[in-house]
Amino acid sequence: MRDKYNHVSCGLEVQKFLKKSPRELPDIQDHVIWLEKALESCGYVYYDRFLSREWGDNIGLLDSYKDADYKNPEELPKVFKKTPIVIIDRDRIFRTDNNRPKILRESYD
Repeated sequence: MRDKYNHVSCGLEVQKFLKKSPRELPDIQDHVIWLEKALESCGYVYYDRFLSREWGDNIGLLDSYKDADYKNPEELPKVFKKTPIVIIDRDRIFRTDNNRPKILRESYD
């Protein structure tokens, strides 16, 4: 849905519920760093929190790497096969060469 300024104000995509939390991982910060570097190597940057107790986590764990929406899951990196972390909120992913990303600032009362 878009507002009168043509900004996306909401959207809905239904996926399988992710039961596992990445917070359960003893080395979660290492995985977050890997995810940031993987995004950067593809030319993207993430302007949001991956983990937030206050606002909710923006990453989740697949039950299996085979659940990834990828044409040939066997080609995926070993680290992803072992710990299939995915981003579940993608509204603040931008290309690294985007000098003026359009980020709406909103607050909730």
